Amino acid sequence: MMNMESADNLDDVNATAKCELNDSSKTLNLHDEFICSEILPRLPVKSLIRFKSVSKSWYSCITSSKFAKKQLNFSSSSAHQFILPNIETVGIRLLPYDEQNNLKTPVEINVPDDSRFDKEPYLIDIEVVGVCNGLLCLCFKKEGLVVYKNYECSAEGWFFSIWNPASHQYCEISNPDSLIFGSGNWFGYVPSIDDYKIFVSFISNKHGNDIDYYVYSLRRKTWKLLSVLDKVLSGKELLTYNIEVVDDTLYWSPCSISNDERLTKHIVGLNLVTEQVKLFSWMDWLSAYGDTNFFVINGFLSLYCSSYVDDDNQRDYKPVSDVWTLKQNDDWSSWEKKFSVHHGGMYLALFTPTRKFLVNREFLFNMTQFKLIDATKDAEEQSQGEACLLADRTIGCGGGLYVESLIWPYSTIKSAEEEEDSQV
Repeated sequence: MMNMESADNLDDVNATAKCELNDSSKTLNLHDEFICSEILPRLPVKSLIRFKSVSKSWYSCITSSKFAKKQLNFSSSSAHQFILPNIETVGIRLLPYDEQNNLKTPVEINVPDDSRFDKEPYLIDIEVVGVCNGLLCLCFKKEGLVVYKNYECSAEGWFFSIWNPASHQYCEISNPDSLIFGSGNWFGYVPSIDDYKIFVSFISNKHGNDIDYYVYSLRRKTWKLLSVLDKVLSGKELLTYNIEVVDDTLYWSPCSISNDERLTKHIVGLNLVTEQVKLFSWMDWLSAYGDTNFFVINGFLSLYCSSYVDDDNQRDYKPVSDVWTLKQNDDWSSWEKKFSVHHGGMYLALFTPTRKFLVNREFLFNMTQFKLIDATKDAEEQSQGEACLLADRTIGCGGGLYVESLIWPYSTIKSAEEEEDSQV
């Protein structure tokens, strides 16, 4: 028979065991928390989608918006690839580069399609409206047979889509009023309202081929006609391909700089939150250039400015372009020439926020050469990286710096098994 002292000791042992079990449980939870916060965000998206089936806690962690943003931060720190459209295959190219600015062999990616066309669908043109946080906004032209009231008929039109190549998420967006896609377009994230937006210009047949401007909210899933711009634009202005947003304001200028005094010279700013328009005075130094492109360096609005050389009636670029930066976003007079890009007369294709510029030139026999110019270096060292030569001239409009991410504005990311289960 157990005495009282033995019983007391047994109670002490049981109490100690329970404490140890609780401590062990706490340690396990802390370990899971460490894995989710410090290890998983560093992994590739393909692995993360697969790891969601490990446990409920991992699933809850990986599918959260907080985790997606943290994974994006890690992925962005090692972003070394550009997105380029291929108009011949109506697809997308990934153009990687290394720390020494050497361009690598491009990788072709097929663009996903939907069932809008019931028979013989095919794409005939593609443009990258923008690349942001691992998301691509594409605009493409389709032709094919559709079934309308039990009759087959041919159809074509411009359509938009949002695509995450890493997670294989895809959503098509209808074209407002079946308008013709124009130049001067933008896609990106507006952090102050946690929304992704598309800004596009359309050539409207309803208004004598005037240009209408629309903005699309991915959160609201609606297009809105920006009639407020009719008061400041002539309705005939084609805009620069490179439009940028700083502090919620979208900036652009006319497509090319002209000395024609009859044309209004100004920079237009559209606040994407309030949808108010502001005109900024024309900078006199812009008249020394023939072409400009907006971009952002370390959060500051900047202009890539190029001049032309007249040679046998061809508009070739001079070998050096200048970069001007707005030092204070609230002071329009604070523009300052920061540095020059020595590209040897090549055309600007894309750029990065870290002063690297992807340029290209076309050769005979349908060859296109790309080089990455590092403007952080001295002039003679800027273009020392290995070039990439493509055996075609099929580079379309648009593109951008690409990072893999779990970002998806519409829902959480599902694995392939989950997609199959949801369709059963």
